[in-house]
Amino acid sequence: MREIESAGLREHGYEVFDAGGLNEAAILLRSQGFALVVTDIRLPGGLSGIDLAREVKRLWRGTKVLLVGADLEGFAVDDFRDACDATLAKPFTLEQLRARVAFLIVEQDALTCTQNNSRFVD
Repeated sequence: MREIESAGLREHGYEVFDAGGLNEAAILLRSQGFALVVTDIRLPGGLSGIDLAREVKRLWRGTKVLLVGADLEGFAVDDFRDACDATLAKPFTLEQLRARVAFLIVEQDALTCTQNNSRFVD
């Protein structure tokens, strides 16, 4: 599924980097700036995407975070407040994903008055 989502976003001109886990994501985030990080709420090994999202917000304040998951209703609103800029419940269509990504990146560009930096980590 991740490959299909990435391909669908690449078709619309986004530069996409896939990370296989927290360590890979950390390396990517340290190596270059990203406009947006997309992470699942459940990560391999029982780790939480919320923890990754909070770390992104702590270290890279200008980076937007989109948290996706099939069981978002199992969490309280306060679980997300300081962790992400938006959520997207699974299952979702590529068009829903593209719309959410575009909204978050355009909003960031308007706030920072910079050119579109359409990179993100999945």
